[in-house]
Amino acid sequence: MMNSNSNLPPDPSLAPLSGEPAAEGVDAFDTPLDHRIADSLRRQFPANTAPAAHVEALAGLLNHEVATKPLIRRKSWLVAAGLAAAAAIGWALLSPRNVAPITPHFTPTPLAEVYQQVVGDGFEPYYECRDLARFRDVFAERQNVPLTLATMPAGSRMLGLSYPGGLSRDTTAMLCEVDGKPVMVFVDALAADQPKVAPRGAESAGLNIFRTEREGLVFYEVTPWPVSRAADFMQRASSWK
Repeated sequence: MMNSNSNLPPDPSLAPLSGEPAAEGVDAFDTPLDHRIADSLRRQFPANTAPAAHVEALAGLLNHEVATKPLIRRKSWLVAAGLAAAAAIGWALLSPRNVAPITPHFTPTPLAEVYQQVVGDGFEPYYECRDLARFRDVFAERQNVPLTLATMPAGSRMLGLSYPGGLSRDTTAMLCEVDGKPVMVFVDALAADQPKVAPRGAESAGLNIFRTEREGLVFYEVTPWPVSRAADFMQRASSWK
């Protein structure tokens, strides 16, 4: 039996599948179905058009970036090179072999003031130096001359050693008690002598200051007694090597 629709023209809404020839006079991608699909996609995924001002601003930014990148690279390179050079110069100037040791500032202090401060603080030495070998080594290390202490007479005794300053930061002081009264003997290298630390007029404070030189050292005895009674017992240690 013959199909009654065989003589009807093809339905243009039925688009052929890919690979199949389209009906004569019909565009395979311009059918009502294609339009319906396209309209549906446009509704689901609307295309937003950027404002012209935004487009121009973005274009200007891109043009500026392209135009300035070479300059930025050159500036960055110059800055990096300058920092490297500064670091190299700083290292050369501050390397240990070029840095001079920094010596803390020291101000000589009148010995009468030092004496009164030590007495006011209880007249106690930094340590009691009962070992004459230790006594010798302290002066050998600090004043480069080993000293020993001869036997002191009855009523006189050494209490110990202190480092109260005075002439220099290396000044070593021997604290003694002589007939119940405090006596200090300040010892330092002769090169470190500071005559201003023993000005005239110390007697007004009830003190006397006696200065002697020997063995490349200077001795200042600060005492309430009218004569020196301690410094002469400090002698060079002959057996020290």
